[in-house]
Formats: sequence, C-alpha cells, structure tokens
Amino acid sequence: MRWLSTVLFATAASIATAADFTWTGAGDGSHYDNPANWSTGIVPPNDGTATLIFGDQGAGTVQLPPFGLLDVASIQFPTSAAYSFSGLALLNINDGFSSSATGGVRFSPGIVVTLSGQEQSIHVSDGSFEIAGTILGLASLDKTGDGHLVLSGLNLYTGGTRVESGSLTFSSPLSVPQAGHIESATGSYVGIQFNQFVQSAFIDELDSSAFYGAIGFDTASTQSSPGVFGEQLDLRNLGNYDGLGSQTSARITGDIIINAGSDYRFSGGAGTLFVESALSSTNSNVDLHSTFGTPLTLVLRGSNSFNGQINILNSVLILDSGKALPGASPVAPTRRLNLTGPGYAGYTENFLVTPSGFLSRIGTIGSSQAIVGIDSANTAAPRTVSDAIDLSMGGTRTDPYYLGTSTRVTLTGNLTPTTGDDLYLTAVKGGHLTVASTLGGNIPGVVAGQASSFDPQGGTVELSGANTYTGGTRVLGGTLLAAHNSALGLGGVTVGDRATLSIAPSVLIRNRLTLSSGSTLAGYGTLASAGGVVVGNGAHLSPGGDFAVGTLSFNTSLTLGSAGRLTFNLLDASGTAGSGWDLLKISGSPVDITATSASPFTIDLTTVNANGTAGPVSIFDASQSYSWTFLAADKINGFSSDLFAVNTASFMNSLNGGSFLVAQNNTGLSLTFTPVPEPATYLLMSLGLGLIALVEYRRRK
Repeated sequence: MRWLSTVLFATAASIATAADFTWTGAGDGSHYDNPANWSTGIVPPNDGTATLIFGDQGAGTVQLPPFGLLDVASIQFPTSAAYSFSGLALLNINDGFSSSATGGVRFSPGIVVTLSGQEQSIHVSDGSFEIAGTILGLASLDKTGDGHLVLSGLNLYTGGTRVESGSLTFSSPLSVPQAGHIESATGSYVGIQFNQFVQSAFIDELDSSAFYGAIGFDTASTQSSPGVFGEQLDLRNLGNYDGLGSQTSARITGDIIINAGSDYRFSGGAGTLFVESALSSTNSNVDLHSTFGTPLTLVLRGSNSFNGQINILNSVLILDSGKALPGASPVAPTRRLNLTGPGYAGYTENFLVTPSGFLSRIGTIGSSQAIVGIDSANTAAPRTVSDAIDLSMGGTRTDPYYLGTSTRVTLTGNLTPTTGDDLYLTAVKGGHLTVASTLGGNIPGVVAGQASSFDPQGGTVELSGANTYTGGTRVLGGTLLAAHNSALGLGGVTVGDRATLSIAPSVLIRNRLTLSSGSTLAGYGTLASAGGVVVGNGAHLSPGGDFAVGTLSFNTSLTLGSAGRLTFNLLDASGTAGSGWDLLKISGSPVDITATSASPFTIDLTTVNANGTAGPVSIFDASQSYSWTFLAADKINGFSSDLFAVNTASFMNSLNGGSFLVAQNNTGLSLTFTPVPEPATYLLMSLGLGLIALVEYRRRK
C-alpha cells in the first residue's frame, strides 16, 4: 500500500499547488480566459478555490470574459505595477483582496463584485485600489493596510463597513452603502468626493459609537479647483471621531454644528482644508492635530467668534481672514495660538496684523520643532514682508523656535532670533522662504530646516543677502539655497542627513563644507571651500538638482570617497555635458578617488524629461554605444573603473542587455554604454576568427 500513500500525497500536493494561479500575460492580447496568459497554461476554475496572483509580469490591462461568472478564493497583487480590469463580468470573492501595487489597481464599472460569507477584507498596503462597479453581498467589508481604497460604484452590500487603517473614499452618494453603518479605527480616514446629500448619505451613516477616524472631504482628480461643501455638517451624534480632514483639498462653507462645550476637531489626510464658515460655538477650542509625518493644513477664512484656544500638533494652521481668530476679551485672552509640539502656525496678509502683532497671539510653544510662519494669501505669487521681526516676543517656551512659511514669502526687514540662540529658519509643505535681509552681528549662526520634521515634504530656505554672521550654518533638513556669494556668512557649513545645500547659478561659496552621511550638495554654482570637498560615506552630489540637468563647479579639490554617490541626470543622450546631462567641473585642483572596490562610489543614473520629471529620454538607441563625460578635471588621482558602481534603477529606457562602465578620458571621467552585439555581429566575429585560424594553419603548414 506504500504506492497508494505516495499517490495520495502527490495528488494532494498537486491540488494545493493548483489553487494558486499566476498571471503572466504571455499570450496574445490580455484576455483572462486565454490559457496562455497563465503560468500553468490553465485558466483558473470557477469553483471558489483559486487564488489569483497578479505580479510584475503581464502588468497592465486584463480583459474579463463578456458576461463571465468568476468565482475565486482571493485576488492578490504582490507588485508595484499598475493593473486595470475591464469587461462585463460578475466576480465572486470568498477570501478577499490583497494589494501592494503602488501603481494602483482598478476594476471598471462593468464588473460587479460579490462579497461572499460574513466578512471580506480588502487589504491595500500601498497605492490605490478602486472598485468602480457595484458591490453586492451580505458580508461586511473590512479595509486594512495603509493604502487607499476607492469605492465609486453603486454599492448594495449589507454587512457594514469598517476601516482598520489607511483610507477609504466614496466617490458619490450611491457609493455609500445604506445598509449597515461605517466604523473606523483611530488613525484611519474615511472621505467623500461628493458635495450633495452629505449629511443623509454619509455623515448619518457613520457609527456614533464606533467611528474613531477622520471624516474627509476631498476633490476628485478631474476637478481643477477645490471642491466646495456648502451643506450644514451636523456632528453632534459623533462623539469619538478624530476630526475633519482632507487628503486633497476642499472648501467647507456650510455651518459646522457641534455640541455645546465640545471642541472643533480637525485631523487627517495630509491635504488642505479651507474652512470658510464661522466657528461660533461659545467656550469651544479648535483642536488641530495630525499623525506625525502626515500633516493636515487648516486654513481659517471665516468670521469666527469661538472664545477658546487653538491647539496645534503635527499640523499646519494658516489664518487667512481678519476675523479668523477673534480678538481679546475678558474670556478670550490675546495669546490663543498654542503649538503643543511640532507644528506650524502662520498668517497671511488677510489677517491684517504685523509680524509683532501675530507673535503677540502666540501662547505656548512646547517644542523646539515649532514654527511660527508668514504666508501669502495668493499661493501663486510671493509676498514680501519688510517689517522687523523679533522672535524673542513669541510665546511661553524654554527652547528656540523656527520662523518659516508654507507658501512663498520674502523677508527684507531686520531679523532678531530668540535671545542667545541661532536664527532658525524653515519651510513646510513645499514652501519657499527667501531671506533677503542682511544677517549680521546679532545673529550667532543660522539653522535651516528640521532633522526629523513633522512634514516630510519640507521646503526651501533661500539666503540672498550679503551676510556676515560668524557662528556657522547648519542645514538639518529640506533645502538651503545659497543665492549670494556671502549668503552663508563667515563660518563653516554642515549639511545633515536628508538635507540639501544648493548653490545658485553664478554664486561662489568659499565656506568650509562638511557633508554628513545622507546629505546632498546640489545646484549650478561654484564651490571654493578651504580644504576641498569630500563626498563619501553616503553623501550625494547632484549637479542642477532633482530631475534637473546642470553643471556644478569646483575651484577646490574634490574627493570621491567610499559609499559616496552622484545623481547623474540624463536628458539628451546625444546632447552635450551640462545641458544634455549633468557635469562636475573641477578647475585648478585635483580630483582624488579614495573609494574602494569593496565600497565603491555609486553613479545613480536617472533619465529625466524637459519638464523636470522622471521619464525615458526621447532619443536613446540601445544598439549604439554612448560616452557621456560627467566629470571634467585636469588631474585625477587614483582612478580605476572598479572603484565605481552604476545604479540603473531609475534609467527608464530599455537597455536590451547593454551595460555601463566608468572610464577615464583625456578630459576627465565618462560614463560609457556598451550594447550587446547583434547575432549577425557574433557570426561575423566567429567567421573572422575562423579565417584567422585557417590562415595561421596554412602558414604553419
């Protein structure tokens, strides 16, 4: 009977293996019912046991069979590639969906999804997952994972909805199931992209006791301006929600109704929420908080009369009307803006105060990562502020705090840091703070950016004055742009991990420079730092900048050390150095290569478009050879090609098996591309070698 147990074991193994079906897309077309598109050469059975796996191979469009009935266990997307499913079909799911596709997954409106059993999970760990068709079934829908789920069809499932983590967005009132309530966990986000029937179709469907997440208001990607939500929002039945937020941007113009004595709460989404209605609940505070690293921006534009405090944590607040913050009264003290930890409190010209007037409204500053900001009401146009700014006026605190912006602002007046401290400057949410003031003897030193900011997007601080401060410059985060030969004062400059020092065109910087691991030196100007510039141990060079081609020059020695990196942007494969691709230009001093073969200097090759984004170059022929000079120097010490590594992960053109190598030429160093010879070339080579061998044989005869 030993043979029977062996057969039974083999049969069981084959059944278990057959339960997983991997899509390859190798057949002609993209039809689901083509056996050639599956790794086993078999179309998955419709018996509820098949697990469908869509990976990197065959990514793109999948055409489901017309009027097909698909009954599967689960569908998984262990890939970063994008998938789109089209057709008219009924898809029955028994064990849920799982996706890590950063490129996104979408099921078109013609696909009806049925949730089998009592509960079905849609796990989206990354990217977006959209079901645009109808969802049916008695089961509940459980959203897990940090990614984004979008439901945009007519949804008739009846078991309720729960969001454990990440976000869920309903695209229309019909997308919100009217049977079963919506629950959410703390830190999650549930939002809408429609502005009619908001109360009845959405807010009234939120579970009064089990909804702990953020309530989101979003604008569809097809809209060019923020969506307007003008209906009244009655939140009195919701005691546990985290706050109102947005993943994109939205305007709330309808009244927000809360229980007497409770607070206005805003949180979630990391987008921008414009509140233009009046916040008028007496004895109420405004609580603005976000999860660290995903800051919500709240812009108050209404004629507000609440008399409590505004407490800010890991978020951005902008006051954008004259009555956004009610004035002082016996029950409403002047200092009502509290930065309880990392966060940002700013104002625009519409708030109708001077910088000192705004600083007088700052109460508690509870963190050295707190930022007091100046903003422009018109985000497309910079604002210039000529007033003197004395940061010693700001709030109750024990540490220095930052002066910054979340938009585009230029400062020209005298700046005074907190007593005895360096001047701390930063920008958040992609903002650009230009300090055209002269920073002199009253400034010990300058600190730009934050090492671990609540806002990972950061921004740019530009110094454009003839500065004479002597205490040095520290770049802790974001980008510091030196736009004057004396912008960085008279001391040394240290650039920290994940921070960037950029040199503007025609600017010559002589300050001693230290590049920490993870730092970046970028721009179009010239370095003449005493002692030279050393790029190793994880430091980066980036001529031009992110996705921008340029020339970065050195009138001092340059050392390319172990674990250093160069971001090499390629725009035009047939162009010239400095305009078609990045160039390092060293004049009058040597280039010393101290990297080792065990720890080489890495070239990160990136293809870019003229509009400043990543993308394939328009002209690149993988059957041709190329040589791009990326470093021009009179003298190079210690060169060997094995001291360099080339990273092609961001090279978006096909290489067809070709390879890159760093070589030395008469003018410096070049990155060379060698194609794989065509088969005919191999044949000619073989014939040539054969002919040589024949001639040699006859000669010896």
